[in-house]
Amino acid sequence: MASLFFFTYWFLNLTSELVFDGDTGTTEAQGPSRRQGLETGARIKLFDWLTFTGDLTYAPVAEFTQTGFAVPLAPIWTARADLTARFPFGLSSSLETRYLGNRWADDFRQQTARGYTLLSSTTRYRYKDFEAFFSMENLTNVDWRDAQFYFTSRLPGEPAQGVNDIHYSPGSPRSFLGGVAWHF
Repeated sequence: MASLFFFTYWFLNLTSELVFDGDTGTTEAQGPSRRQGLETGARIKLFDWLTFTGDLTYAPVAEFTQTGFAVPLAPIWTARADLTARFPFGLSSSLETRYLGNRWADDFRQQTARGYTLLSSTTRYRYKDFEAFFSMENLTNVDWRDAQFYFTSRLPGEPAQGVNDIHYSPGSPRSFLGGVAWHF
């Protein structure tokens, strides 16, 4: 059984942090920031044909250095893992999970962007130069938010001062994808 494990403490000091601006729909520089956290991961060959790979990151510090305000939407907890089976006759299949925890949506740490956990699966078959695959995304069909931003909206019918809220793009529902490829 071959294994690889790692553990890292990291820090990042940026001279300029880009933050989304809802009024313009673009990003703008907000000044210097600092981040720090821990990351751990492993790759374990359970059998000749079965491998586990995963990592977990915890980043409790993501703030602007001049004000101490939070960097909006900076991940605090993230994780990823997969279990992959590879067979000698060209078939492989994997089950993957991806996790993004709740995080601050605004500088003042009052609004929360909702996290999610997604489960997906991919199966591939390769014979010489021919390959076919089938993928299932969001197996459990969870309701999740892809992009999320906290800002003031000023839509028709809303008060002149606008409405502060989290605006988001819904994540994809359960979906299936398949295809074939010819390698040359």
